[in-house]
Amino acid sequence: MNPRSLSAETLLPTAVVAAMAVIAAMGFRGIFPDWTFATAAVIGAVGAAAVMLIARWARLVVGEAILLSLVGFVLLGAIAAAGIPTPDAFATFFDGLINGWAEVLSSSPPADLTAEFRVLPFTIAWVGSMLGTEMIRSTRVPGLPALGPVVALAVSLLVTVEDRSVALFQGAAMAVGTVVLGWIQQRLRRRDDTYDEGPTARRSSGLTAAGILLVVIAAVSPVLGPRMPLAEANERFDLRRYQTSPFDPLAAPSPLVQVKAYLQEQNADRVVFRATADVPINRWSLAVHHVYDGVTWAVADARFDAPAEFRQVDSVFPAPTVGTVDGWESVRAEVEIIDLGVLSRGALETYWIPSPGWPLSYEADDPLDVRFNARTGTIAVPSGPSPGIRYSIAAAVPPTESEVALRGAELGLDPLGIALPAGLPPQLRNFAGDVLEGADVGWEQVDALQSRFVDTGRYDSREGSSSARPGHAAFRIGEFLDDPEIVVGFEEQYAAAAAVIARSAEIPARVVVGFRIPDDETDERWQGGTADIVAEDISAWIEVFFEDVGWLPFDVTPPRDREPDDIPTGTSEREVAIPNPPPPPPPAELPPRFEEEEEFDEVETDDEEEAESDGALGGLDIDWRVAGATGIPLVLIVGGVMLIVMLKARRRRRRRTRGPAAQRVAGAWYEFLDRTREFGLTQPSTATPSEFARGLDAAGAIEPGAAAELLRLARRADEAAYHPSPPDDDAAAQAWTAYDGLVAAVGSGKGVIRRLRARIDPRPLLQRDPVLTARNEDV
Repeated sequence: MNPRSLSAETLLPTAVVAAMAVIAAMGFRGIFPDWTFATAAVIGAVGAAAVMLIARWARLVVGEAILLSLVGFVLLGAIAAAGIPTPDAFATFFDGLINGWAEVLSSSPPADLTAEFRVLPFTIAWVGSMLGTEMIRSTRVPGLPALGPVVALAVSLLVTVEDRSVALFQGAAMAVGTVVLGWIQQRLRRRDDTYDEGPTARRSSGLTAAGILLVVIAAVSPVLGPRMPLAEANERFDLRRYQTSPFDPLAAPSPLVQVKAYLQEQNADRVVFRATADVPINRWSLAVHHVYDGVTWAVADARFDAPAEFRQVDSVFPAPTVGTVDGWESVRAEVEIIDLGVLSRGALETYWIPSPGWPLSYEADDPLDVRFNARTGTIAVPSGPSPGIRYSIAAAVPPTESEVALRGAELGLDPLGIALPAGLPPQLRNFAGDVLEGADVGWEQVDALQSRFVDTGRYDSREGSSSARPGHAAFRIGEFLDDPEIVVGFEEQYAAAAAVIARSAEIPARVVVGFRIPDDETDERWQGGTADIVAEDISAWIEVFFEDVGWLPFDVTPPRDREPDDIPTGTSEREVAIPNPPPPPPPAELPPRFEEEEEFDEVETDDEEEAESDGALGGLDIDWRVAGATGIPLVLIVGGVMLIVMLKARRRRRRRTRGPAAQRVAGAWYEFLDRTREFGLTQPSTATPSEFARGLDAAGAIEPGAAAELLRLARRADEAAYHPSPPDDDAAAQAWTAYDGLVAAVGSGKGVIRRLRARIDPRPLLQRDPVLTARNEDV
């Protein structure tokens, strides 16, 4: 072993390079909400430096040093990612190393610092430290090892978002580190020289080192210059501009909330697609909704990796992962998209293309980027179903109810494993109990639910009708079922409510949006083997999972010609005879004492008036009892109502005026959540404010004109919680101004009685106040 191999000439420059490698990874502060990622960067920089020092101390050859470095990289990477190097930790490390770069580019800052994301700053710091320390061993040029951290910094710039203050520090620190590294190496070389080269040689050596250092600085200045203090640079290069965002099936609104757009008179006769087949096909699936969060039915689960549910496929679709298609009839059809975009009213994105059943294979004139959900059979094209797309599709068509002996058939276990949200409206629970009571578990329950809606429900999809408002959030379903004897709505409400009722009874059900040609029009529409499917053919139904049979469709919407009466409920136009009013009662006789007192016109004393008053009241003992029986409860009720209103006003005032600006912004959002809770809407625990705001807009739970303001308030709440720079007083004032405007929007369309009930609803007071809790913790 060389005793000088770990001398100051090696240790001091190595320490500087490791510190610079950590600084190179600090750019991730623009991605993550705090500095906890720095621990992974320190492990990477120090670990790489230690491994290279061990290799030098042991005088390993290049191959041995590389092998040691790889082992250290994997072992320390698993520790940096998950703490303890278990098999799961190693799997997480490799997942982050392979997929983390693309995922961080597609994440909107601030991104949660997951174990996979910890691998990124670790790798950046490791590469910078390893390159720099290897240069210390292989070259004697002062300052040149700084290229290792500079390379790491350049790589980090490609995947991070600029944080101005961090960028300025990085630029200054890297420039200073380069100079300090060169100075240390130059000083150590002079001290360790064992012979005198003479003044001329030393000056030549110094000039050479200075020249090389200038070249290094010139090389890194394009990167570091814009990051120096007082530098006003153009917007830096951002790889995200060239990054194609991954397909997000939840980016477009749920197709279920767009059903009403198809049904309006201006769209009803528009041809959405044309189909050609050997046999008539009267049911076409467009999108299957299997997740309900209390606000909307969705085609994927937002709590997990929603894009992962839709995978790329070639020409053959996989078999269903849930259920079976064994024994189903196969059909093939040629489809031409005409104007399917009407689903989005021409303003919103839509991805779905129709299929006559479970897709088996397809062929297209032009290659399509097809994504497929093997749990539901939904086909998506991220570019959208543009007019003119042609494809041939083979599919397995589920049998009808009449073709399968369902009576006595067993329901399958819930294959979706997705529970309903808490807080479903009481109207839904009462309706479910009334309809399903007495029916055997299984097909009879489904039949009872279908019969109740189809046989007694009324249909209304008129634009502007109060009973045909879109939306299927929990509170909207509660309104839909408020009067069990008169249920009025259209496909969206009937299918959404039926699926929720079925799941509440542990019946595995989901909602399907598609197109349904009426049975009495099938033969006429399919003349010549070709049919035009028009917008008013839009429909929604439920599918129920039966063991050994699969998912079977059930139509739950009543006939469209069974419209509701325009006569208000509870009134009648039938003339009835009105009996003559009874004669007025005879006037009551006054007691003799009062008659005698009227004969005297004397001035009474105070004592006499008090005695007379006592005597009069004393004769009304029964009235006191009546007053006590009715007045005391009335006073208690009125007092309780006033107390609720006062406490809610007090909480609102404290949220608006107390605490830092960030807490006041959060207070505005929580106050808005209180208003939505009063109308039966609750933010899911897994949803962010922005996701909840978009859900309210998609469900039609707020005025369309207020949707943009609501989204701005939600974003301010997100920024108050996660942005590195706290909001100021102006931001808090703007948040509360937005709240004031949104209060009326939440109650829009509700009756006076419903709004009064919301004002005195005590439920918000029963919830823990997160703002007050945070304020107490700060204290």
